[in-house]
Amino acid sequence: MNKDLQSTENTAATIPEAPRQKTAKELKHEEKERIRRYRTEKRMEKAEEKNSRPVRRVGTFTMGLALILMGGFILYWLVNPNTIPAFLVYFGPFILIVLGCEILYNYFRYQGAHFKYDILSGMICFFLVCGCAGVSVLPIAYEYFGPERQMTESRLEQEIYNICYEKLENHDDIASLYVNVYLEGATYEKNMAISDIAAFDYVDIRVRMKGRYDSKEQFAAACKAVVETINTTAVPYRYVHFETADDGVYSLGFSSEKFSQRLSIQELAQQVETDSDI
Repeated sequence: MNKDLQSTENTAATIPEAPRQKTAKELKHEEKERIRRYRTEKRMEKAEEKNSRPVRRVGTFTMGLALILMGGFILYWLVNPNTIPAFLVYFGPFILIVLGCEILYNYFRYQGAHFKYDILSGMICFFLVCGCAGVSVLPIAYEYFGPERQMTESRLEQEIYNICYEKLENHDDIASLYVNVYLEGATYEKNMAISDIAAFDYVDIRVRMKGRYDSKEQFAAACKAVVETINTTAVPYRYVHFETADDGVYSLGFSSEKFSQRLSIQELAQQVETDSDI
């Protein structure tokens, strides 16, 4: 009896326990670990493949060529300081074209290589392009804002003043006359004459009338007489502005526009301004 009981206990002891069921949390954790290991292996494979390919630097050739050409431009400028090389205007786009050709050449010539863009070369080329763009604008800026334009405007102002004075010297009611000329075009001729003034240029004549006027009609009539005299000249004015010598009494703006020229004395009087109108 005892032997049978002991045999049963030994048999029960040798029976393996059933495997424990994993929880959903444990299964999810194992799946995340498997995905992480898979991604890590793929990254390592890509890194090894990338490191095994030869490295080609892109941009170094363009930078070297750009520096050589820029040095040549500067040397030319030092020898001819009064001139700006005209081909410098095309230098900025030329750098971009050469850089693009270098990138395409390396891409098709070394398709199995790993390309590394030279950041320093790219920055230098960028500053060279900006510098060339700025230098190419200098002649235009000098042409538009330079002292020669102001000298030409002053000369034209004096010539117009002399013409107006010759026609208006017998008008005893004029106290003073001023002429302002603004050449609005991007380019102009240094030796341009009054007849060369274009329609987009601005010529303004300011006349101060002396004496006192009893009415707006009287002031408008005096102004119209002056304008009719100026119209006998070849002066291409845009506006003639009148005001009385006593500040703040009467003022009138007269345009060269054809409809404005046809206004009668009464119609011009309605446009006369006084202190009370301001």
